[in-house]
Amino acid sequence: PTRVRARAPRPAAHAGRVAPSPPRACARTAPAEAMLAASPDFQTQLGYELPDAGKANLATASKANAQARLQGRIDLPLDDVGERQADAIAAALGTPDVLITSPLLRARQTAERFGMEPVVDERWLEISYGAYEGLPFHEVASETWDQWRGDVDFCPPGGESLATLGARVVAACEELRHQAVDRTVVVISHVSPMKAAVAWALGVDLGISWRTHLDHAAVCRIRMTERGPSLLSFNERLW
Repeated sequence: PTRVRARAPRPAAHAGRVAPSPPRACARTAPAEAMLAASPDFQTQLGYELPDAGKANLATASKANAQARLQGRIDLPLDDVGERQADAIAAALGTPDVLITSPLLRARQTAERFGMEPVVDERWLEISYGAYEGLPFHEVASETWDQWRGDVDFCPPGGESLATLGARVVAACEELRHQAVDRTVVVISHVSPMKAAVAWALGVDLGISWRTHLDHAAVCRIRMTERGPSLLSFNERLW
């Protein structure tokens, strides 16, 4: 099997090939592995790593994080802390066979740390909070949070539901499942997509996202085998 890694994004120039946009609504060699790393943005981005079978990593960091705001797709660059976290993650994960990144600036900046051309895939974009993007957490009504937590189909005004996010992430993961068989893949994404990837690996409902926590620039590892994925680690801090 092979490993696939995913890392946190960092503000960088538009580099890499662009994969087809997903429908809107809401590898290392032995064994295969996929790694996801959350870029340093506000809400810790989702990241997962699949060692020995398939791995992906993700990392996150930006000033919005410290301000407790719903960053979502607001395209901010990494700050000094995020830059250091991205450097540490790239150094710890090494050079993968395949590098995939979200198109957001903070993710692309993180991808640059790996010194190779990434594949830009919109399916790894952070969830869209629509009208709530940029708002402090406390400005979103408690009733809205209750509805959001209880219904994966809940969609913020002008935003995306967890169900829609899950559909695009699952499609991306199914592709990685095959790539990670004989190669190491690193994915640089965000908190919500990373949690969706972890839910996919565990074969559980996406509602688990509300019961899990990812730190900024966290990494998760998922092993890819012919029998399917298995979660090796969650919320690793490599910085």
